[in-house]
This record gives sequence, structure tokens and C-alpha cells, in this order.
Amino acid sequence: MEESNTKTFSKKNENIISLVDAIPLAKPLAVSIEISGACNFKCVCCPQSRKEFIDSGRAGHMQIETFDKIISDLKSWNGDKIKTLALSALGESLLNPNFTYMISQDFAPLCNHSMLTTNASLLNGERARAILESDLTYLKISIYSIDQKKHEEITSSKIDIKEIMENVASFKSKRDASGKGPSIYVKMIESESEKENKEFLSLFAPYADEASIETLMDWNSRESFAGKQYNQHNTCQVCPYPFYRMHISNNGTVTFCCADYMNELTYDNVNNNSLEKIWFAKELKEIQNNFLLRKQSSYPSCKNCTFMNTDRVYTSIDSLTSEIYLSRYAQRYEAKVQ
Repeated sequence: MEESNTKTFSKKNENIISLVDAIPLAKPLAVSIEISGACNFKCVCCPQSRKEFIDSGRAGHMQIETFDKIISDLKSWNGDKIKTLALSALGESLLNPNFTYMISQDFAPLCNHSMLTTNASLLNGERARAILESDLTYLKISIYSIDQKKHEEITSSKIDIKEIMENVASFKSKRDASGKGPSIYVKMIESESEKENKEFLSLFAPYADEASIETLMDWNSRESFAGKQYNQHNTCQVCPYPFYRMHISNNGTVTFCCADYMNELTYDNVNNNSLEKIWFAKELKEIQNNFLLRKQSSYPSCKNCTFMNTDRVYTSIDSLTSEIYLSRYAQRYEAKVQ
């Protein structure tokens, strides 16, 4: 495999549709299910390490009943399949004691792509077997450093990076032998050492379909988690996330952005309403319209947002006006608004 820091399947800035022309959508393009809000790493660059997150009770596991309700709602929601179903969000999904059951569901009828993000420390045994036997299409593996000391400093864990590498190598070997399993994408947070970046690509290239260096994620600049300057190159005025994403936290609450890690901008709960009703809730419609009116700073979790100006936001909808949006909404979906 040729060493590369570019992505193919994982390249998310390849817009399938023009959001400006398509909004409002009949369904979200992407739904993420936070199977677990807990993690066995407490990375200095992640909210998982923050006292406010730990004390909030956010670090729980999704219950089977909530998960089954989500899958049932997706199955009964008429229309085209969603583009991407992510079975992870802020936590480490493999920690959920019901993970093997959850990953065994039939996702293909629900979405074009199903994906899971993991730190791979638990990618072995029954969990690895369950993933290989599932219809998951894409496995994203996060590496924080290939230097053990640095890895421990970043993750606040004593897990051996060599064990993680062995897990990944074993998983790919079994996948290749069976001829069935997800595409494997391994990425590492960009190191200040170019030597380490190149060594990572060299080490993991044989064990991945794609290996890449990614910039540090900006958690809305609310904290200087790692004391680093985040890459900000976009100049979006309107965040597009409320218009095409649905994020379901482990307790069932619904928001649209993983950077809202304290769930301050929730507008419903899957345990109370169907996903379709939630998508057409007047609360979400109001949020979307306020974003188009450039009022997103009125929401605490969005007030000082810099996340939308990073490379995690892939398209601009700045040219869409509130008037056009409301007119289209009235024509297409007004009867659905609850």
C-alpha cells in the first residue's frame, strides 16, 4: 500500500448533493448513535478528561431498549436510506456490555454506509469477531502516538501501543482471510515530529486500507485541551450541522453536533418520540431558521463556536436564506411539523 496522508472512502469533503439546493431534507444524511459515552482513555485533547464531563453523568452506556428503539425507528421511516450511520460518538463503543448484540444488527437496509470509531484497545476476542461478522462497512481507528511515553501522556492510560497495533494487525488478517468485513481506516493525531508522522504511516500502512494523519479536533475552543492552535481555514457564517445531522447521545437525547459535548442544545429524546417526529419537530425547525438568520450565537453551546471553521465542516450553506428555507419547508413538510 502506498503511504499517504490523504483519504479515499473517508474523504468527507466530496459532497454527494448540494445542501443549499436540497435543504430542508426529508431525512438527515448522517445519524450517529453514541453507544457509549464512557471511554477507557482520558485524552488531554478530549472532553472525556474534563471534570465537568465526568461530573455530569454523560459517561454512561446506551441501554438495549433505547438502541432497539432507534433501529426500529430507522426501519419504519419511509423514504431513501440515510447516507451514513455512525455507531459511535464521544465514547468508546466497545465498552458497552451489549456491544456484540448492537453491532450484530442488520444495518444495510438502513444506510449506505455504517461506521464505527474505536481506539482499538478492545479490538480483540468476541468484540472483534462480532465486528467481522457484522455488515459494518467502515472501521475508523484512532491512534494518538506511536511513542509509548507520549501515548500514555495523551491518553492517561497504561495501555501498550504495541498491543493496539497487534489488535489492528490481527483484525485485518482475519478480515482478509474471511473475505468479509469493514474497510479499515487508521489515523493518528498530527505530531509535531514529522519523523513520528512518517513512522506511523509506515507502521500502520500494512494493517489498514487507509492510513492518515489528521489535525487535532477543535472542541469548540471552549478549553485549550492540548494547548495547541487548531487549524481554522473555513469562513462559514452558517453551521450546516442542524440541517443534515442527527446525534443521539447514550441516554437518548438528540442534538446535532458532537462538539456540543455537554448536550446543551438538545431538542428531544428518542425514548419520547420517533426519529421522524424529532426530525420534523418545530424546535429543530426554529433552530435551523435561527442559524440562517445568523442567530446561532444565541445558543450557549454555539456562542463562541470555532468548530465550524475547521476542516471538520465540509460545505457551506451561507447562500441559503431564511425566506427560501421557510418557503420550501412550507411546501414540503409543513403537515409533518409537530
